[in-house]
Amino acid sequence: MSTKLTQQRQTLQWMGLRLLVPAEWQIVRHSVEIAKGSLALVDRRRQRLQVIWSDWPVKPDLKQLIGDYRAQQLDRDADAKFESLALPEPWVGVARHVDHDEMLVRAARFDLPTHRLIETALLIGREGADQRALLTELLSELEVVCRAEDATQWQAFDIHLTTPAGFRLRQAKVKPMHASLRFTGHDEAKNRPDRREARIRRIAMAQTWYKGAESMLREEDWRLAFDHRPTRVGQHVATRSTCQERGKRWQRYTGKLRQRCDLTWACERENAVYHVTTLSPRGQDVEPEDFTISCCREIIT
Repeated sequence: MSTKLTQQRQTLQWMGLRLLVPAEWQIVRHSVEIAKGSLALVDRRRQRLQVIWSDWPVKPDLKQLIGDYRAQQLDRDADAKFESLALPEPWVGVARHVDHDEMLVRAARFDLPTHRLIETALLIGREGADQRALLTELLSELEVVCRAEDATQWQAFDIHLTTPAGFRLRQAKVKPMHASLRFTGHDEAKNRPDRREARIRRIAMAQTWYKGAESMLREEDWRLAFDHRPTRVGQHVATRSTCQERGKRWQRYTGKLRQRCDLTWACERENAVYHVTTLSPRGQDVEPEDFTISCCREIIT
């Protein structure tokens, strides 16, 4: 394995999977589905990696899966050329030549403790020891941490986050310089979402627009009557803001409105604003401090 690959890499954690990929690769498509979903990454020119996860009640025949893939490709192109590769255990796969100097490596593995099938499609060069080292590194370091519904570790879109147990990712919105992850609590007894909710945002270029939490929240919704109090998270000056969520009059009278709490701070080293919002129904308190965020190489709780 080349030293260059080891130095220039990043860790991604998503839906119970942990990946180690080159630092220049970026996520362009992502799923939040539990039973079956995918993650796609690109470099500066094209898609390089797709990771697909799916739940399987029994262990599949991996060789048969790869054989079916090869047969499908031959049906589409009778002149397709394939190459067998020595992949790290427990991966099984095959490489298809896609042009004169590249190949698409299709690989699969099954994780018995979580009953998850993981498939990858990786585009690498056909020549060069560094390309084979990249293939070996990516597959060796791809780890199934847990089932997707049990995931508490998240590392993507420049957000490094640990969530409390019992929360599931429902939505991820990503725009240039702005990433937002929305989680809801899950009632295990009833196997359905409950009314607890949290949203974690990271907004870049803070020096050009951020004038404090009070101003930011007022611009988002001036009708909310926040109680703002100064606090600290790690080494950062922060603002803790509380209010009751907006709703209809009957919801207020019947106690259906949730308590909202916001924790906001600017990380000067990253030139970014972190904003954690929680919504708690009566008797089910959840606080922004329950979500642990790592920024500027320190843990913020």
